[in-house]
Amino acid sequence: MAKKLKYQSLIEENQLQNNCPYDGCKEARLKAYRWSYNPINSAHNFLPKNIYDKLMNTPPRGNSQDDFIKCSCCALSMFDSLEKAREKFSGFTSRVKLMLGYTHIAEGEIVEADGIISDIKNGHLDVFEYEGIELKLKFQIITPLN
Repeated sequence: MAKKLKYQSLIEENQLQNNCPYDGCKEARLKAYRWSYNPINSAHNFLPKNIYDKLMNTPPRGNSQDDFIKCSCCALSMFDSLEKAREKFSGFTSRVKLMLGYTHIAEGEIVEADGIISDIKNGHLDVFEYEGIELKLKFQIITPLN
């Protein structure tokens, strides 16, 4: 029996069921890093961008009509190293950093039973969690973002 994605309804709501998750996604094991709030159990941590934006009343990402971007916004954005997580965040303007609101970086282990991940590009990956998984229980705050 195929495992169901935690946010499958979000994928269907965005009419992406034919191409999301995108090609190349697979189960894997790796240490991952995610921008977060402190404490780790904050209600805004570990939400896909689509849900987070609605909660925060934030406008959608740049090219929100692109299916790849829309699909990515149904997953959790993470990095494969602390350095890449810091590097990406430091490249944003002060306005964007403030709009995003993240204050810390969390570290945790993703395993095959947690979901599927995209190919890693420039240290970034998307994680599509399986139903019943709570990744924030597997992550710990390790450092402030600034």
